[in-house]
Amino acid sequence: HYTNFMYNQQLYNPAYVGSRNTPSFTALHRSQWIGFEGAPYSEVLSFQSPIMRQRAGIGGTISRYAIGVSYAWFGSAAYSYNLRLTPDLEVRLGLQASLEYLGINFGDEKVVTVSQYDPSLNENRFEDKYVGNVGVGAYLTYKNMFYLGVSAPQLYPNDVGLNDIARITAKQAPHRYLNLGAAIPVSDQLDLMPNFMV
Repeated sequence: HYTNFMYNQQLYNPAYVGSRNTPSFTALHRSQWIGFEGAPYSEVLSFQSPIMRQRAGIGGTISRYAIGVSYAWFGSAAYSYNLRLTPDLEVRLGLQASLEYLGINFGDEKVVTVSQYDPSLNENRFEDKYVGNVGVGAYLTYKNMFYLGVSAPQLYPNDVGLNDIARITAKQAPHRYLNLGAAIPVSDQLDLMPNFMV
């Protein structure tokens, strides 16, 4: 979910790291369907900082999410380099490497088996997988007020199917993102921050 995308842009654009011109941490937690057993939740912790006198940036993200008997961990490291085009216009180019862990516990007591002949639901069966990926992004800023970002945080489709028996398995499709926004001063202590993402 990207409900809070404006608060953690480095999750989907590696070029964003270092753009805040100061080291910063971001932590988000989201719980859904509170009170239901196995309800989904997700958590994200990110860090970013400018380096080399703000000519470059580094950052890292760790996140986890779970629903029912399935869960995943995600970690990424990002690097960006800042190109000053004019005194008011800058573009950052970013690279990212990521590793994701996926797991399903079919042996959990909450799993209800409809067919005793389904080989993926053997008792006490635990399935998991690690997948890696790379990503790229660009982040254009004007006067530190307006921004435009384009990114592809995962460039190739990972095979994320956990069933070794199936001929056709699940694929993690690469996504492309476009986001734009601004920080418009309304007063000395208040900024209006419209954001848009596709």
